[in-house]
Amino acid sequence: MAKATAVDRRRQILDAAVRVFAHQGFHATRVSDIADEAGVAYGLVYHYFKSKDQVLNELFTERWDLLLGAIEEVDARELEPREKLDAVAKFIIDSYRHDPDLMKVIIVEVTRAANSFG
Repeated sequence: MAKATAVDRRRQILDAAVRVFAHQGFHATRVSDIADEAGVAYGLVYHYFKSKDQVLNELFTERWDLLLGAIEEVDARELEPREKLDAVAKFIIDSYRHDPDLMKVIIVEVTRAANSFG
């Protein structure tokens, strides 16, 4: 079996973090929980991320970039404003259907983390 690349390991850790954050909540999650879920050594998480906060931030940034890209793509099309809004709403709803744990983390945990900083 081929050795996992750095990109694969990083993705493996992010995907595991989604599952753990969605089930335990961000604040109750330890880095070791993420490592266990990913099936990697504890220290490897720190090789790719400085903290669990950075993991959460990365998950948010990835999804936010996808949403912005979808909005730009829809906005460039010759559509009525209502059709553009419908297309963006469809993207968000499809995101929920495709990866409900990720969307839960993005909406609940990112909002909670942001609010904890005032």
